[in-house]
Amino acid sequence: MLSYNRNNMAFIVASTNSYMVCLAVVINVVLVNRVSTHKRISFGYLAFMISLFSMALLIALTNLKVVDSNVGFLVTIGATAFTGIGCGVQEASYYGYAGMLPSKYTRAIMLGESFAGLVVSVNRIVTKVDH
Repeated sequence: MLSYNRNNMAFIVASTNSYMVCLAVVINVVLVNRVSTHKRISFGYLAFMISLFSMALLIALTNLKVVDSNVGFLVTIGATAFTGIGCGVQEASYYGYAGMLPSKYTRAIMLGESFAGLVVSVNRIVTKVDH
Protein backbone atom coordinates (compact mmCIF):
# COMPACT_ATOMS: atom_id res chain seq x y z
CA MET A 1 0.00 0.00 0.00
CA LEU A 2 1.34 3.41 -0.97
CA SER A 3 1.54 5.72 2.03
CA TYR A 4 2.89 9.09 3.03
CA ASN A 5 3.81 9.64 6.69
CA ARG A 6 1.84 6.49 7.55
CA ASN A 7 -1.31 7.80 5.81
CA ASN A 8 -3.00 5.86 3.01
CA MET A 9 -2.44 7.82 -0.22
CA ALA A 10 -5.53 6.39 -1.90
CA PHE A 11 -7.69 7.72 0.95
CA ILE A 12 -6.03 11.14 0.93
CA VAL A 13 -6.33 11.59 -2.83
CA ALA A 14 -9.91 10.28 -2.99
CA SER A 15 -11.01 12.45 -0.07
CA THR A 16 -9.38 15.55 -1.52
CA ASN A 17 -11.02 14.97 -4.88
CA SER A 18 -14.46 14.32 -3.36
CA TYR A 19 -14.37 17.42 -1.16
CA MET A 20 -13.30 19.60 -4.06
CA VAL A 21 -15.99 18.22 -6.39
CA CYS A 22 -18.64 19.02 -3.75
CA LEU A 23 -17.23 22.51 -3.31
CA ALA A 24 -17.16 23.02 -7.08
CA VAL A 25 -20.81 22.05 -7.46
CA VAL A 26 -21.73 24.68 -4.86
CA ILE A 27 -19.55 27.24 -6.67
CA ASN A 28 -21.20 26.27 -9.96
CA VAL A 29 -24.67 26.88 -8.50
CA VAL A 30 -23.56 30.36 -7.43
CA LEU A 31 -21.96 31.13 -10.81
CA VAL A 32 -24.63 29.60 -13.04
CA ASN A 33 -26.13 32.97 -14.01
CA ARG A 34 -22.85 34.93 -13.99
CA VAL A 35 -20.53 32.77 -16.10
CA SER A 36 -21.52 31.10 -19.36
CA THR A 37 -21.76 27.32 -19.53
CA HIS A 38 -19.13 27.26 -22.27
CA LYS A 39 -16.63 29.10 -20.03
CA ARG A 40 -17.34 26.81 -17.08
CA ILE A 41 -16.81 23.68 -19.19
CA SER A 42 -13.63 25.17 -20.69
CA PHE A 43 -12.37 25.89 -17.16
CA GLY A 44 -12.86 22.19 -16.32
CA TYR A 45 -10.76 21.12 -19.29
CA LEU A 46 -8.11 23.72 -18.47
CA ALA A 47 -7.93 22.58 -14.84
CA PHE A 48 -7.47 18.98 -15.96
CA MET A 49 -4.74 19.87 -18.46
CA ILE A 50 -2.83 22.03 -15.96
CA SER A 51 -2.98 19.24 -13.40
CA LEU A 52 -1.91 16.64 -15.95
CA PHE A 53 1.10 18.67 -17.07
CA SER A 54 2.07 19.55 -13.50
CA MET A 55 2.12 15.85 -12.62
CA ALA A 56 4.23 15.05 -15.69
CA LEU A 57 6.66 17.80 -14.68
CA LEU A 58 6.69 16.51 -11.10
CA ILE A 59 7.59 13.00 -12.25
CA ALA A 60 10.44 14.36 -14.38
CA LEU A 61 11.77 16.52 -11.55
CA THR A 62 11.49 13.67 -9.06
CA ASN A 63 13.44 11.35 -11.35
CA LEU A 64 16.15 13.99 -11.65
CA LYS A 65 16.23 14.24 -7.81
CA VAL A 66 15.31 17.95 -7.96
CA VAL A 67 12.10 17.52 -5.93
CA ASP A 68 11.79 15.60 -2.67
CA SER A 69 8.79 13.56 -1.54
CA ASN A 70 7.30 16.34 0.62
CA VAL A 71 7.03 18.72 -2.31
CA GLY A 72 5.82 15.89 -4.51
CA PHE A 73 3.08 15.06 -2.05
CA LEU A 74 1.91 18.68 -1.89
CA VAL A 75 1.93 19.06 -5.67
CA THR A 76 -0.01 15.81 -6.06
CA ILE A 77 -2.66 16.89 -3.56
CA GLY A 78 -2.82 20.36 -5.14
CA ALA A 79 -3.26 18.88 -8.62
CA THR A 80 -5.93 16.53 -7.28
CA ALA A 81 -7.79 19.42 -5.66
CA PHE A 82 -7.58 21.57 -8.79
CA THR A 83 -8.78 18.69 -10.96
CA GLY A 84 -11.66 18.03 -8.55
CA ILE A 85 -12.79 21.65 -8.76
CA GLY A 86 -12.56 21.61 -12.55
CA CYS A 87 -14.41 18.31 -12.85
CA GLY A 88 -17.15 19.40 -10.46
CA VAL A 89 -17.80 22.64 -12.34
CA GLN A 90 -17.65 20.83 -15.66
CA GLU A 91 -19.98 18.00 -14.64
CA ALA A 92 -22.58 20.38 -13.19
CA SER A 93 -22.35 22.44 -16.39
CA TYR A 94 -22.98 19.37 -18.55
CA TYR A 95 -26.15 18.72 -16.59
CA GLY A 96 -27.09 22.37 -17.14
CA TYR A 97 -26.69 21.94 -20.89
CA ALA A 98 -28.64 18.69 -20.85
CA GLY A 99 -31.40 20.30 -18.77
CA MET A 100 -32.17 22.58 -21.71
CA LEU A 101 -32.79 19.56 -23.93
CA PRO A 102 -35.26 16.66 -23.82
CA SER A 103 -34.82 14.21 -20.91
CA LYS A 104 -33.21 11.53 -23.05
CA TYR A 105 -30.03 13.62 -23.15
CA THR A 106 -29.84 13.80 -19.38
CA ARG A 107 -30.27 10.03 -19.28
CA ALA A 108 -27.44 9.70 -21.83
CA ILE A 109 -25.11 11.74 -19.59
CA MET A 110 -26.05 9.66 -16.56
CA LEU A 111 -25.51 6.43 -18.51
CA GLY A 112 -22.12 7.65 -19.72
CA GLU A 113 -21.02 8.60 -16.21
CA SER A 114 -22.21 5.26 -14.85
CA PHE A 115 -20.34 3.36 -17.54
CA ALA A 116 -17.18 5.39 -16.90
CA GLY A 117 -17.47 4.66 -13.17
CA LEU A 118 -17.87 0.96 -13.89
CA VAL A 119 -14.80 0.91 -16.14
CA VAL A 120 -12.70 2.76 -13.54
CA SER A 121 -13.87 0.42 -10.77
CA VAL A 122 -13.07 -2.70 -12.80
CA ASN A 123 -9.69 -1.22 -13.68
CA ARG A 124 -8.99 -0.57 -9.98
CA ILE A 125 -9.97 -4.15 -9.06
CA VAL A 126 -7.74 -5.57 -11.80
CA THR A 127 -4.75 -3.47 -10.77
CA LYS A 128 -5.25 -4.39 -7.09
CA VAL A 129 -5.38 -8.10 -7.94
CA ASP A 130 -2.29 -7.74 -10.11
CA HIS A 131 -0.25 -6.42 -7.18
